[in-house]
Amino acid sequence: MRPVYESEEDRKNEEEIIKTILSVNRDGLSYRKMPMSYKMDYAITEGEGNFPQVVAFVEVKDKRAFKPHYKNILCSTAKWQSMVMTYIATHVPCWYAVRVGGGIGVIRAKPLLLFEVRYGGRTDRNDPEDQHPCVLIPVEKFKKPIDMFEKEEPWK
Repeated sequence: MRPVYESEEDRKNEEEIIKTILSVNRDGLSYRKMPMSYKMDYAITEGEGNFPQVVAFVEVKDKRAFKPHYKNILCSTAKWQSMVMTYIATHVPCWYAVRVGGGIGVIRAKPLLLFEVRYGGRTDRNDPEDQHPCVLIPVEKFKKPIDMFEKEEPWK
């Protein structure tokens, strides 16, 4: 079984990021931490009660090692594929949210977004499974997280 590297501090940072995202969007949204079996961190819901509507899924990363001269942000190809396939299956938007420095950027995972794929990843933990195919997402493709939960036509 693979070790879990996510610490309590990582979870707190992710929750801070998701709270910030919700604070700049419309009222009435809440978040729920998803089980580990899902590839994304949060379901964003709207409505009251035990069965609220899921309006988005969000994978959150706090990229502390990001340097200002980097032109791309990495995402595991398996995670990106999971986000795209979830969108195809449910038509619920899936977002990759990344905090670098003091800012948060988001990009919607959907079919026909074509990014370069490279083999690489972390090298600081001496874990060979940290090396895998990664999607390289150009920094300029990320946008601010305002209005990310508004309805959008499928496949656009």
